[in-house]
Amino acid sequence: MEEHHFIRLDAWIEDDDLVMVVEDNGVGIAPDRLAVLQSQLDTNQLAESNLSGGKGHGGIGMMNVHRRIQLVFGEKYGLCMESEQGKGTRLFIRFPDLAT
Repeated sequence: MEEHHFIRLDAWIEDDDLVMVVEDNGVGIAPDRLAVLQSQLDTNQLAESNLSGGKGHGGIGMMNVHRRIQLVFGEKYGLCMESEQGKGTRLFIRFPDLAT
């Protein structure tokens, strides 16, 4: 990995929720692919094999984590993604603040 690349982890409390973010400054995700992934998260649909181009990257693991968080804590919680090609990706994870 080159010196200018990074992976950043951050967390904060927002509206009585714990929000964590994993961010990188990699190549990002193409807008059409990001829209598919976000739609799958929003509708709780497992990735379909034809979306992955046969490469085994259909987002099933990410969907499993998202859905498990929702099953334990409720529909308001889970994963959300933001990405910009050429600038990187941010994955947000939202939980209730269990410390309060």
